[in-house]
Amino acid sequence: MNRARHLRIAVCWSTLLLCAVAGRAADGVSWSKLGFKITKLMVSVRVEVEAATVATSGLGDAWIDSSDGLAIRPRGRDVLAVRLTTTGAGQSSVLDLWADPFDWAALQRSSVQKGSRLKDHRYRGYRFVDRGVFSLTRYPLPGQAGRPAREWSEVEEEFLPTPRDEWGRVVDGSTLFWIASTVNPTDPEDRAEMRVWLRRGLFYLTLEPRELTQIKVDYQLTSSSGERRVRGLTPVRRYVLAARPLYTDVPQRSFRFAGLSGDIDVYVDVQTRVPVQVSGSLRTLGRGHLKLKEAVLDP
Repeated sequence: MNRARHLRIAVCWSTLLLCAVAGRAADGVSWSKLGFKITKLMVSVRVEVEAATVATSGLGDAWIDSSDGLAIRPRGRDVLAVRLTTTGAGQSSVLDLWADPFDWAALQRSSVQKGSRLKDHRYRGYRFVDRGVFSLTRYPLPGQAGRPAREWSEVEEEFLPTPRDEWGRVVDGSTLFWIASTVNPTDPEDRAEMRVWLRRGLFYLTLEPRELTQIKVDYQLTSSSGERRVRGLTPVRRYVLAARPLYTDVPQRSFRFAGLSGDIDVYVDVQTRVPVQVSGSLRTLGRGHLKLKEAVLDP
């Protein structure tokens, strides 16, 4: 049974980035897994990011069928699979994104959220198409919360068209950890710039380089040479995430990344290009710092 209310898209539309990052090589990305933790006023939240290249043929029937538009397809045989797992404050969520490794164009995004109450459970899937996004949402009925999300019976569908004739290939904000690792922190001019679609209009999102500085780090590093603890002051470059509207009739909106909003700073290790800290505002808790606690580097 469908809900009477019109489906609202709770995931911020700032996660849809028009693809101006095509051509930025991913050669500088050295990690396959990052683990972060933020603690504020006795509330702790953990964010784990995993990225891998997988064969399209292995995804089988996991693709979401869109009721409208032509589905965006990868240009090659592989997809970039990014998984974000967030736990804390009595809730957990797992977000899976499939993107084209060539230009990071989003193909499909799905997330499962669970909590202590039945109403805290929700599955939401997006299939990116040429004219917008197809949205599929599922909720469990009483007695279904323990089942896989694909078996939840309450279903809502919506097609979210673009307000313009052309949509093109878009990038999902879940890849921003990855994109932050492609900028060169030793180059004070190297920046990432993307056109960002928010729910009310088109924005530019930029990852602007700022000063070289040092911050304290404390995380477990795993690489081909083994495991070691990284502690102390580490040279980093600070980057600022900035969004501005392209149209005068579009109100300024706050971009949300990894649960943070407001003035968002990303600190990237000069040597490894690994993001070691993301700072911004937490809802109702003030400014906080998402600090790296674990990193796995590719051989």
